[in-house]
Amino acid sequence: MADRPRRIFHIAKELNISHTEIIAFLNEEGITVGSHMAPVDDKDYHKILTEFSKDKESIERYRKEQMRREIHDTRFRDTQ
Repeated sequence: MADRPRRIFHIAKELNISHTEIIAFLNEEGITVGSHMAPVDDKDYHKILTEFSKDKESIERYRKEQMRREIHDTRFRDTQ
């Protein structure tokens, strides 16, 4: 584990999701969590990453595509 324990709200920030989603996921997995400030061990951290990193990748891909479209539209408007 890192020098400081990983807390749920830090993981949520890293994955750009709500801490309530992580808490709900952990509760479904049978892991009791007191609050968003609760520390998470390495095993649970990797479970969270496995579950939510797929979503993060698709969200990042969507955002990049949106930016490409916006840049293309702006350039197209500027040339007219």
